[in-house]
Amino acid sequence: MRSRSNSVLSLENLEHRYMMHGDVVPSITFATQQGDVTIELFAEDAPQTVANFLNYVNDTDYQNMLFHRLVPGFVLQGGGFTVSDPAVCGDPCNVNEVDTSRFSEIPTDPPVVNEFGRSNLTGTVAMAKLGGNPDSATNQFFVNLQDNSANLDFQNGGFTVFGQVTDMAVVEKIASLGTLNLSNQFPPTSRLSAIGAAPVFVNDSGQTEIVNTVAVTGTSVIEGTVFNDFDGDGKMQSNEGGMFGRTIYVDVNNNGMREESEPSTATDARGEYHLHHTGSGPFTLRMESANAYNNTAATSYDILIGEARSTADFGLRYTGTSWQNPLINTDVDGVNGTTPIDALAIIRELDQREFSSAETGFL
Repeated sequence: MRSRSNSVLSLENLEHRYMMHGDVVPSITFATQQGDVTIELFAEDAPQTVANFLNYVNDTDYQNMLFHRLVPGFVLQGGGFTVSDPAVCGDPCNVNEVDTSRFSEIPTDPPVVNEFGRSNLTGTVAMAKLGGNPDSATNQFFVNLQDNSANLDFQNGGFTVFGQVTDMAVVEKIASLGTLNLSNQFPPTSRLSAIGAAPVFVNDSGQTEIVNTVAVTGTSVIEGTVFNDFDGDGKMQSNEGGMFGRTIYVDVNNNGMREESEPSTATDARGEYHLHHTGSGPFTLRMESANAYNNTAATSYDILIGEARSTADFGLRYTGTSWQNPLINTDVDGVNGTTPIDALAIIRELDQREFSSAETGFL
């Protein structure tokens, strides 16, 4: 699937609200043979760049991705190529015996506009691009192995930093490995000829193995409000309050029902919720069904792993019978006047009823 549109566009209009919590930042984790590399994403600083990166992640383009370029003391680069089997040769490695059919190019999406703002400091992650074209970044990115700000902040419009490695230990371990140059094994016109300094190690079977991603996961941060949509227009107005205690959950098996094992949270007194989810692949966010209510704002949201979304709102409009109905005049127990039993019948209905400002005046 190369079409990616609706679910990532919200990244371009992020609010600051989710950052108030400060405990979880959207991130992507690449699991490699040398350990995990986690990248926190700067969606507020580079929204289109982060959206572009997440497109590739959620389309599983970075599964089996290799780091094709290592320049010690400068950068570790990846994002352009995959390898179906990373054990490519023996020890010592004879590059002429490498099966080049194992390598593939990652298809590219349209390039993104340059969003340079943060400096290329040690541990930051930035987009690679073509020389002389600031707006040419597609799928390739790199980790700055040192402070490269004096250089990369001023070249080609500045290289857009869109993330930060949380712990450089694994990156530094990869950067200390030897490299394998496969440039001459591919036609010079092939993009694969860029595999010129891929970090490698000798595995337990005595084979030379290229460092690649064996799994890709991410942490998403989603926020929103569940509100009383009195007019049913799907938009929260000033007189439409939030709803307490509504359950929001990740529909892992996408069956439309909440299972006990599925991550969930509940709205607070203002009707707001804050949910973190760590996993792989896009997922569906839903609100647990509410009796006597219809959804108006949305029934579900498709969320990308690593996404930050602060506007995943759910509107509910009451469709049951108003408490102002013949029930209030019903003599449930046959005794004149409103008795406790009569009142209980009314209370049972009110338990599922929200009130407009006019109706509350009668209570």
